[in-house]
Amino acid sequence: MKSVLPFFLLCGCAQQQGAPQAPQGQSRTPKPPVSQTKPGKTPPPVYSAGDHPETLKEDKVDRTYIVHVPKEYDGKHPIPVVMLLHGWTGSAKTVQVHTGMAAEADKDGFVLVAPDGLGKPQGWNCGFLNIGGEGADDVKFLTDVLDEVGKKVKVDPKRIFVAGHSNGAMMSYVLGSKLSARIAAIGVVAGTIGFDQGPQQARVDAPAHPISALIIHGLLDPTVPYDHGEGLLQNCYSAPASAAFWAKADGIVGPPTVKSTAKGNIEERIWRSGRIEVELITIGNGTHDWPGGVNWDGPETKTGLDAAERLWGFFKHHPKA
Repeated sequence: MKSVLPFFLLCGCAQQQGAPQAPQGQSRTPKPPVSQTKPGKTPPPVYSAGDHPETLKEDKVDRTYIVHVPKEYDGKHPIPVVMLLHGWTGSAKTVQVHTGMAAEADKDGFVLVAPDGLGKPQGWNCGFLNIGGEGADDVKFLTDVLDEVGKKVKVDPKRIFVAGHSNGAMMSYVLGSKLSARIAAIGVVAGTIGFDQGPQQARVDAPAHPISALIIHGLLDPTVPYDHGEGLLQNCYSAPASAAFWAKADGIVGPPTVKSTAKGNIEERIWRSGRIEVELITIGNGTHDWPGGVNWDGPETKTGLDAAERLWGFFKHHPKA
């Protein structure tokens, strides 16, 4: 398909030879051309396929993000958008590639938006945990990013999703809570809703509107523990408690259905009510890596799970209700 490119109207000023002259006493100034754009009609999107680095001024600070547009985007039909949030020490540039989400966007045709957090190293202010910029309002920044993308991409308003890893997964919970009227579903890899033990007890608020969630967590995660115990964030809500909290907030009553796959290495717990679904995928040999992505040791293959593929598979079946 053709890429969507800016267009320019070129006007010739030379008078054509033999053209009729204006009668004496009348102006020779030509009439302006009649606009071909109907009143209220949205101008065509300006993004072409590929990566588009952008900068947005927030509270006198330049904030950056990358918009990855799939090759098949024609600018004519509404397209899903996935916002992808990196973990602490990560970046917009690396998270697209290391998670495999940019390749998934090209394969299945959605726009991937990867913002940068603040700080050195970069992180996010989740409210219950701030490892980003001091006093940063990341909810406002990420909301503004979605608004800006909507000015240049024909977004499907029922298919706006947010996913993240680690600190970015925590921020995904926050956006799901704060923007539940706008976001259709969230994807959480190695995250938590907050802290339920220790001196800093706090968590995200319950979403005002039901919002589906896919939660992926390794049982051997040493950084954001699957359950209480040893670990860098040992006082955080467990993965099962986080999932149960979200299901209850969605108004889902009753226990989840449970099934095991991959010879028992992967367990899936599913809470469902109509079109709203909360799913917790527990990986027996999973650590803090992004399953199926690329980590410091190279490609992650031991878990047998492709998180990018599973996330998009979940998202495309859970548009805004």
